[in-house]
Amino acid sequence: MSAITDRFHQVVTELEAEGHHLADEAKALFAHYEKEAAAVLDGVKPILADLRTGIAADVADAVARVEAAVAKVEALVTQPPAGS
Repeated sequence: MSAITDRFHQVVTELEAEGHHLADEAKALFAHYEKEAAAVLDGVKPILADLRTGIAADVADAVARVEAAVAKVEALVTQPPAGS
């Protein structure tokens, strides 16, 4: 019975060691992908900033055109009728 108990403890010890090894591998893999994701994010941030700036400029131009069109319509509406 002692041999069976010894073997059982040996198997448990081996499994614990393998579990720790797998956990270490998983941590290393996570750390690697975390660094990769950070690098991608760092690369994307300037692109997103440029996109945001471009969109803001386009929207500002569109608003200016709409305001100019509204001003023209207001001018036409407030003009006295021709011949009066």
